[in-house]
Amino acid sequence: MDKTTPPFKMIKYNPRHGKEAYSFSVSGVYPKQNGWKKYWTDLCSMVATKSAHPAYALQWMFEIEHAKSIDDLRNNRKLDGLSSKLRLCLMVVLKGQTVKEIQLADAKLKLSEGSELNGRQVAWMMRNRFKLDEEEGHFYDERELMDLQLDKDNVPGYLVAWGTVYVSRLNWNQL
Repeated sequence: MDKTTPPFKMIKYNPRHGKEAYSFSVSGVYPKQNGWKKYWTDLCSMVATKSAHPAYALQWMFEIEHAKSIDDLRNNRKLDGLSSKLRLCLMVVLKGQTVKEIQLADAKLKLSEGSELNGRQVAWMMRNRFKLDEEEGHFYDERELMDLQLDKDNVPGYLVAWGTVYVSRLNWNQL
């Protein structure tokens, strides 16, 4: 199995399944480098909960992690409405160089195909901007571990926080 193929079998799309949310939004705060993993996980979960096909939509989002380029995500796989909503809510949050790159890609697509990037392609560009090399990622994770403090005598709370940081150190493509 190559790197672009997700390590899971896709759930079959069922056209007679539930109703998609009319709209959705993400936190208006642009994620920081050390909060990116949580932001991404929360975004994937939120998109899934807003879909008429939650399990299918979650895998649809996970495919972004395995894509090598935006071209791998051109097909919305029957979730065109969800993709449009994802694009709109991400464009509200995005800023800086990423927005300029999206605008340039949109201009090229408009001239060549009469379209624009879809939601997963925008999410891939955002995710790509936050890719950490191994050393830098471990630096943030180690800082998070060092910043953990026992609050009063709440040992269970401390262990949950420690476990969360520890799990975030794992390569999430292996989770």
